[in-house]
Amino acid sequence: MVVTPPRATPGVVARFIGAHREWIIRTAGEMAPATPPELPDTIRLPATAETLVLRVAPARRQRARRWQRSGDTLVLQPTDDSPGAPLTLLQGWLRARAHEVGPALVAPVSRETGLVPARLQFRLQRSRWGSCSSRRTVSLNACMLFLSPRLLRYLVLHELCHLEHMHHGPAFWSLLTHHEPECRGLDRALNAAWREVPGWVFARA
Repeated sequence: MVVTPPRATPGVVARFIGAHREWIIRTAGEMAPATPPELPDTIRLPATAETLVLRVAPARRQRARRWQRSGDTLVLQPTDDSPGAPLTLLQGWLRARAHEVGPALVAPVSRETGLVPARLQFRLQRSRWGSCSSRRTVSLNACMLFLSPRLLRYLVLHELCHLEHMHHGPAFWSLLTHHEPECRGLDRALNAAWREVPGWVFARA
């Protein structure tokens, strides 16, 4: 819950949360209970149109696959019975899933614009959707899988445009607008989309 002044608009609130997101997450983590949160029964990834049923197998001491997928069921396989083990596995699976499907999600936008990164990275970050380095490495947050296809396209497009302009000046926005006329509204929607990221993603195991 967020308590705001009576005249605060949703846009103002979203921008405030986006600007202070890292502090909010850090402070919430310090106040969080010691026990890990309950895992979800299902995981929905709008970016890939996937809805998975989550199961946790009994812990096995010997080496085993950390997770297995059978159809629409994802099975986590802990190697110990500590309370936080399944959560750690689930967070690891999210990063791995982004690595698996990420290049195919970026490729159409790259072909459309002719903007080709030298390298792609997919990480789990608390406060940034993406970044682009001077070496033309585009990094995307694994949380992108919780975005709608349109917001995902905008995120990818935004970072690819940084290959030409490493700033947010007029030239950058001109290029971005050329490829996506509604970029300003989508940028605001992307900043507000953190609320679509489930709490377990950044919870402490």
